Amino acid sequence: MRVSPLIGPLAVMLAALLLWGVACAEDAAPQQLGLYDGAVGGQLDEIAEKSITRAKPEGMENAPWPLVRARIEQMTGMQVRVDEQAMTDCGIDFGDDIVIPLWLEGETVAFVATLLSRQIGGGYEFVWYVEEGLLTLTTLEKANETYVTRQYPIGDLLSQDCDSETIIFLLEESTSGPWDADEPGTGTISEVGNVLFVRQTHRVQQEVAEILAGLRRQDSVVLTNCSAEDLRLRRLLEEKRISFDFPDNTLQEVVDWLQQETGVMIRLDLQALTDAGLDNEARLSVRAVNLPLHVALQQMLSDVNGTELAVVVSHEECLITTVEKANLHYETVLYRVGQLGMTGDRLNEFVAMLERETSGPWEADEPGTGTIAGIEPRSILAVRHTQRVHREILEILRGLRPASTAPPLATARPVAARIAHAAPHSEAVGQVPAAASVPTASLTPSNRQSFAAATWGVIEGYAPLLMALLLGCATGYFYRH
Repeated sequence: MRVSPLIGPLAVMLAALLLWGVACAEDAAPQQLGLYDGAVGGQLDEIAEKSITRAKPEGMENAPWPLVRARIEQMTGMQVRVDEQAMTDCGIDFGDDIVIPLWLEGETVAFVATLLSRQIGGGYEFVWYVEEGLLTLTTLEKANETYVTRQYPIGDLLSQDCDSETIIFLLEESTSGPWDADEPGTGTISEVGNVLFVRQTHRVQQEVAEILAGLRRQDSVVLTNCSAEDLRLRRLLEEKRISFDFPDNTLQEVVDWLQQETGVMIRLDLQALTDAGLDNEARLSVRAVNLPLHVALQQMLSDVNGTELAVVVSHEECLITTVEKANLHYETVLYRVGQLGMTGDRLNEFVAMLERETSGPWEADEPGTGTIAGIEPRSILAVRHTQRVHREILEILRGLRPASTAPPLATARPVAARIAHAAPHSEAVGQVPAAASVPTASLTPSNRQSFAAATWGVIEGYAPLLMALLLGCATGYFYRH
């Protein structure tokens, strides 16, 4: 009996269709919605202090302060001034012998203040502000005592359904203030025509500028006071999966290993840990198997020698601190929820639901409580609260959004070079061989099609062609025999 010559091509075609089914099973299915789909950071090129947000194109290591200052002046086109009186009041000797250990490529001018705070701050935080053409470096305490007046045109934001009183109320509710008229040194907002005159500290002026810039955007979620790098880190915490096994290691060893494996800059808030009776030598025994990085960190930090710790993303890094300290870190996020059907009375019901279904607190009389203000006709909510509560709100919004393809995972910026205190990788995980042998950076879509389902879908689509080929083979076989 002879075999029809069509059998060979038919077998090849069937094999190709099977392979195509595998490819469709891997690639055709949409990924799970990301928590930050549709979210953007504050547009830092639009805000008043835009000079400090400019990023350096190359790295500098062990650079003396005069060289760093000259580089900042070249980048910003502004003269740099150090507030020597503020430094003296804090007992800080700020001279030309100060050295910046590592200022990495892509980090901003603003981040230099963070680097200096770590190195010589003595518990004080350094900040930048711009006034009269000078870029001034001072302490946060001194900056919060310096008030300036700025003008903000809002004519483009006004309409029949949004007046200036609504915008002023939103600004007062969504910034750190204070705005109480009876409180000494409080800020004020006045309206003249379509221009707002705001007298406040440089920090609050930054918040006002970012919120107004966010109101002009059409993005569904705008995180004010959040740089592109901070938003990238938040995406990584949500989307990157990791496995490890630490049977008995110090907190510092675990942090060093995580930095090198994930590319995420993680720093310990040593002052907050000390205040809680901890240090970087606290022992951990923790295991994670293919968990999102934020879940693995939450599990790891839930009980460190009887103390719960938390992670805050700020200043282009992940800061491990106490829950009490994390709950003092408030930020404002603008949510556009009209496309989710939250308009009119439904918007008010949605606000009430958020206050019930998130951990809050929202009580107006409770210190440090969160606030929700909005522009009802435009379905915009300005929520000021902790990162923990904002994450809860984003989870609720993700459940309301229609399915879409998630954005690709952001690439981590290497940080191994800036871990001055870290041991070599083999030493950092020498006590935990299991951690070095498991995959640490794989993404696993949760709704991938099965092989059988995807393959059958492909074959089903080409059923007429397959039937014709089989009929042709059968006809040829019987014709020859």
